[in-house]
Amino acid sequence: MNPLQRQLRRWCVLLALLAVAGLAGGASAVEKNKLIQGLAKAAARSMSEGDFARAGDLFLEIWHADGTQQAALYNAARAHQLAGKKDQAINEFRELLALETLDPALKKKTETQMAVLVPVAAAQPVPVKAEAAEEIARKAAVEKAAVEKAAAEKAAADKAQAEQAAAEKAKADRAAALHAEAERAIAARKTREAHKAPVLVKESPITQPSTGAAPWLVTGGAAVVAALAVGVWAQADASQLSQDLGVTSGGYISGTNYNDARDRIASIHTRTYVAGGLGAAGVALAVVGVVKRVTGKPVAIAPSLDGRGMVAAWRF
Repeated sequence: MNPLQRQLRRWCVLLALLAVAGLAGGASAVEKNKLIQGLAKAAARSMSEGDFARAGDLFLEIWHADGTQQAALYNAARAHQLAGKKDQAINEFRELLALETLDPALKKKTETQMAVLVPVAAAQPVPVKAEAAEEIARKAAVEKAAVEKAAAEKAAADKAQAEQAAAEKAKADRAAALHAEAERAIAARKTREAHKAPVLVKESPITQPSTGAAPWLVTGGAAVVAALAVGVWAQADASQLSQDLGVTSGGYISGTNYNDARDRIASIHTRTYVAGGLGAAGVALAVVGVVKRVTGKPVAIAPSLDGRGMVAAWRF
């Protein structure tokens, strides 16, 4: 989806929500308002999912249910326009322009879209002055340039997405190959070990290290402090991101963009997980230190039976 389509989708969703907010009054029309609210929410959801055809049909149902919802008819026409249903969009725009009580701002937007959808000669059958014709032609040229620019941006975005998908696939293929190679190496090692003669481990006395609790307590406390610091950092970034995502009076999000917000959310999640891990580890280490300090019991350490490592036993 190119930036122009995303902006149009945000605008339509905002209009839909504003239309829902305006349906609160009238005790005698409660059931009708509930129906229209449900249709508006479903249409907004379809717009956010990119299902413009269904969104247009839902907006049209709102218009048929309540003929005062002019924004719903405009949204239906725009959604059908985005879905590629040009003729249906033109008919709905014409129906909107035929309304005697049409809002001036909505009329201006509708005329702009009609200038894009319908040739100038067909949209303006009566003779006009040369200046007016030039202005219409200029607006049409501007709209055409905007459409061509949006198409070029979409093509570039599609190309970049395809290249990124190819790179990710190549990376996944390399990872799969390395994983398969590692699995084969592990299987070969297990096969070699299965054919080895058993190794008798010579018994050795158990050594008793120091029972000092201070290192455990200090390490645990440091981990908890680090967890608090990382948590505060993540919370501060989350608060700033919430402010940046605020919607202006014009219905735009000016503090950030989609890619930046996605990266910042991922960073906040990572730091939250790190803080949780550090906090849990710090608490565990501190508990061990406290128990060792209270009981004074040591940790017994001895070689493992296969002679390849050590075995630790807590004696509480």
